[in-house]
Amino acid sequence: MDLTAEEKHLLEHFRSLGEEGRAEVSSLAKRLAAPGKKTKPPHYRDLIGQEVVRVEGGQTEVLIQVTPFLLNRAQVLHGGVICTLMDEAIGWAVYNNLEEGSRAVTAEIKINFLAAATSGTITGRGRVIRQGKNLVTGEGDLFDQEGNHLARGLGTWMIIQPQS
Repeated sequence: MDLTAEEKHLLEHFRSLGEEGRAEVSSLAKRLAAPGKKTKPPHYRDLIGQEVVRVEGGQTEVLIQVTPFLLNRAQVLHGGVICTLMDEAIGWAVYNNLEEGSRAVTAEIKINFLAAATSGTITGRGRVIRQGKNLVTGEGDLFDQEGNHLARGLGTWMIIQPQS
């Protein structure tokens, strides 16, 4: 089989990842090729392995499995992943509380990092605190599988009314 220069480069990079890294990339490829995924482009949730497990009224729960791919140079869960999970936890609660046809976008979010995570399952819980005509305020918390409080967030979402 003749490989292009780009394919050779990717293969070399894949081999350099080590056994754990190759297993993670293979898992990602399987998630992206799963039934139902071929009809639309992959979403970043597919790339990081996030799962929305509960959306009820103004409360939600989202999960992510910590993998080496999501660790920073200090070998702890990257702050950007924590921010993403917090935004998703609160954002799903906000979205589920909106009137039919409305949308919302994050206007601002503040996160306090309380503890580091290096492995296991991280659970994010979000809830709506107050909803007005144009803005929604929500809060969220992230916990590791032992129940340690990893982060606390507070944010505001702007409601975008449907076009008439």
